[in-house]
Amino acid sequence: MRKAHTKIIPEREQYKLSLDTPAGAVFMADQAMQDLGVRMETLMTDAGVIILTQLMEAECKARAGERHAQGTPVDRWGSQKGYVIVGTHKRPVVHPRLRTKDGKEVPLESYQRFHEQGALPESAFRMMLAGVSTRDYKGLVTKTADAYGLDRSSISRHIVEATAKQLDELCNRDLSDIVLDVIFADGVHIAGAVLIAVQGVDRTGEKHILGFREGETENADVCMELFADLERRGLRVNHPILAVLDGGKGLAAAVRRYFGKYALIQRCTEHKTRNVLAQLPKRYHAEIRRKLRVAYAMNSEQDARRELKKIVLYLRPINDYAADSLEEGMEETLTLHKLGVPMELRRSLRTTNCIESLFSRSRHIMRNVKRWRSSKQIHRWAATTFLHAEKKFNKLQGYRHMPKLAEALKQLMNKPSTTVAA
Repeated sequence: MRKAHTKIIPEREQYKLSLDTPAGAVFMADQAMQDLGVRMETLMTDAGVIILTQLMEAECKARAGERHAQGTPVDRWGSQKGYVIVGTHKRPVVHPRLRTKDGKEVPLESYQRFHEQGALPESAFRMMLAGVSTRDYKGLVTKTADAYGLDRSSISRHIVEATAKQLDELCNRDLSDIVLDVIFADGVHIAGAVLIAVQGVDRTGEKHILGFREGETENADVCMELFADLERRGLRVNHPILAVLDGGKGLAAAVRRYFGKYALIQRCTEHKTRNVLAQLPKRYHAEIRRKLRVAYAMNSEQDARRELKKIVLYLRPINDYAADSLEEGMEETLTLHKLGVPMELRRSLRTTNCIESLFSRSRHIMRNVKRWRSSKQIHRWAATTFLHAEKKFNKLQGYRHMPKLAEALKQLMNKPSTTVAA
């Protein structure tokens, strides 16, 4: 039995057959790229521009026939300068024009496909997060002499749109599915404004950016508004929680007023150390810092308190203000000792380094913003950089002990003699 003969059509002929029909006019770039196995980004090369030109001519031929052809539904109508965007680049092209018999413009599917913005706004946004300023972006992505159209104003518009979306995402994210055992709250200065930010840690050790609020200082009213907004978005406030704070009175007052009996405050030991050293001559700094580190590294609450009181007595003859600074809020610096938290987790929770790391990453990205024009701009960039940093967070060191912390919070709060944030 004879086998049926299958005619193998060369690739060129396959394309010719598909492009020479009106239905093939809507193929365009996607099928061509799939069949040729060429990624869109490769069209940045000079050869790629030539391919695009041929694709547009093929579509013109499918729609209007050969040049000067009669009886076609549309007519050729000269050409026009334009551009295509592929990946992060704009390249100039001259594209043909078509019109119907009554003078209506007929857009080329092939040209429109590559004329759209594509990945340009997203790419510009990613580069800004990587630390590339709008002034440098054009020089970075346009290496060829004939590239054009990427100026600071157009890139800035894309950045505004992208950061506005990030602000909306952060300010409206649902918090109802997150059960937090720890919150970090602190203020960061950006362009003369103070933003109070709150970061949470759940029982699995995952870190979450909860929100922020702008205020002149870390006052209690601004902090209360922030906590109220978090509750509106679903934050659960009816279970024991540890609040790690820098020692600011406004934040502490807001935590006590808002969370009431459910909150315990851990005062940042690093901030406490800085406050004490600020009252002393430099010749005492190394010694006092060492003594304080030894005290806070004690496993026992009683041992740590005993060492801190010795340091207070040592400081009295040197500087009363330094001794008073250490005594003020001393008990709140020992909250983790009272809870019996293992040292591995205690190292992560005895300071506000967790949220300060977030601020540090944000400042690194925002250093290229040369001019701050409004409070809204500050908010957009804060939300953007916070969410960008959140994607790179590691789990809290010592997170395996988080269930022990949750249980210790319950037990400590159930003790009649325990002084909680009320």
